[in-house]
Amino acid sequence: MTMKIWDSVVSAHIDLLGKVPSNGRGQWVVTDEQPSIGYMHSGYPIVTHLDMADPNKIYEDCFLLSRDHILNVNNRKGSWGMFHELGHNFQDSMWTWGGTKEVTCNIFTLHAMDVVCNVKPWEHLWVREKFENASNYLREGAKYDNWCSNAGIALLVYAQLARDFGWGTYKSVFRTYDKLPKDKRPSNQQEKENIQDNLSLVFEFWGWPIRGLEDLKRFPPYLPDDVTTREFAKDRATTILKKYEDNSSGACPTQNPAHTDNDYCPSKGGSNKIDQCDVKGNSIKEDDNDNSSSSCSVL
Repeated sequence: MTMKIWDSVVSAHIDLLGKVPSNGRGQWVVTDEQPSIGYMHSGYPIVTHLDMADPNKIYEDCFLLSRDHILNVNNRKGSWGMFHELGHNFQDSMWTWGGTKEVTCNIFTLHAMDVVCNVKPWEHLWVREKFENASNYLREGAKYDNWCSNAGIALLVYAQLARDFGWGTYKSVFRTYDKLPKDKRPSNQQEKENIQDNLSLVFEFWGWPIRGLEDLKRFPPYLPDDVTTREFAKDRATTILKKYEDNSSGACPTQNPAHTDNDYCPSKGGSNKIDQCDVKGNSIKEDDNDNSSSSCSVL
């Protein structure tokens, strides 16, 4: 049952990206006495310390085969580290520019925490623990170099976009990039950051040095309506909104649009059936006679 939960995590990553990045191989995790880099690192295999294979650590929130730990039933951080390293294996340089290598992998972490563990991006403890640092960053003038050097602060903008626009937006962006011919793929930071929606206000609010966005003024402006704009940097947000309100065709979108993603474990063979894992790790099948298994395993 625990391995089926890990299957659902990997399947969630695959679903968000839109493809299997490892030529169909299952993700491989090895526990080792001396990983080559840090406590845990991505790759094939993902390598971590031996304590993650120690069942005596089940109450310390690190045992790999602890169902409650993976599913974050205690509403703490769950298996953030492993979700993060898996996310690195799905990361793409086309939408990961300088300073965000330890950030965009966590888009996959947030997504899996949402659809597998039922913890919404903006509600996750790991994200909320970064609020104080984000508040200080904004009050100190939102210097882009500081944003790039703090993965926790940087992730907040991605969590805001997931919360307000849903995961379908990320899926669309990732698939659009993947379909681009090699000679049309973004080759510099400016092109990677310039998506076709008026996120100019977000860029300016968080201090991103973006230029050449005049053509986006025809789109409705968007700036999150949450603690960052209402409390952390209210004057900054007000100034930016005032700057854009006379140059746009619409108003800011609502803070909480419909969000329809559910827990799932996509099945093999292109079947439309969904083998789900509920928050307690119990398997839920649309058809009890369906013997198909999920598409990837952590070996």
